[in-house]
Amino acid sequence: MKTILVTGCAGFIGSSFIKSIIKKNIKIIGIDDLSAGNIKSLPKNKNFKFIKGDCGSKKILNKIKSKVDIIIHLAGQSSGRKVFIDL
Repeated sequence: MKTILVTGCAGFIGSSFIKSIIKKNIKIIGIDDLSAGNIKSLPKNKNFKFIKGDCGSKKILNKIKSKVDIIIHLAGQSSGRKVFIDL
């Protein structure tokens, strides 16, 4: 069984992507810090595991015990203005 890591999984695009492939024989690990995403948009499925946190954190990445075959990187700021305000 292949394993896909999806960063930004609770956002609109991430959760839509997961819902579109969840019925296939694929294990999905999703990472999101929920700063913009919504946990309610994530599917409840035995092949999906959610990890809350920053996808750049070594601590979070060390929680992934299984081999990841594919990474779909969708995490990021949707607003350029927010990035500059946070600096």
